[in-house]
Amino acid sequence: RIQSGSYLSTGWFTLILAMDMCKEIHIYGMINETYCKY
Repeated sequence: RIQSGSYLSTGWFTLILAMDMCKEIHIYGMINETYCKY
């Protein structure tokens, strides 16, 4: 899988890496319940 380039091609590796390196991450499409409430 690594040689074919399909190893974790869905972005899970990037997500796991970001969770390990960053204190807070924002994922497109995932919003909290207070979003767009004024």
